[in-house]
Amino acid sequence: MGISRRKPLSLRDTLKKPSSPKVSQNEDAGLDESDWRTQLGRGARQRVVNRILVTLKRHVPFSGEERLRELMKIAARFEAKNYAIAMSESDYRQRISLKMHQLDSRSQNEMP
Repeated sequence: MGISRRKPLSLRDTLKKPSSPKVSQNEDAGLDESDWRTQLGRGARQRVVNRILVTLKRHVPFSGEERLRELMKIAARFEAKNYAIAMSESDYRQRISLKMHQLDSRSQNEMP
């Protein structure tokens, strides 16, 4: 048996308040109750996106609302991609932290 991959949810979908009990939503979505994703709240994911955005803002030049919205979309897509492929919450957080650290290290090495 192979590992099934779900299509990543958009940030908008993941931030919606549940309209029905958690159990029925998980059953409808085909999620296993033991899946780590069911335990991670939308607030936690938004905090991760915000952390990614702060890092991007430090390293990517931007000005104006349009560019800021673009950076927010990049942060949300990056988080969603890692959320979808991670095998556990610690894997999810480790993948994102590693990439943010690499970005910080790269920019430090480029400074004269």
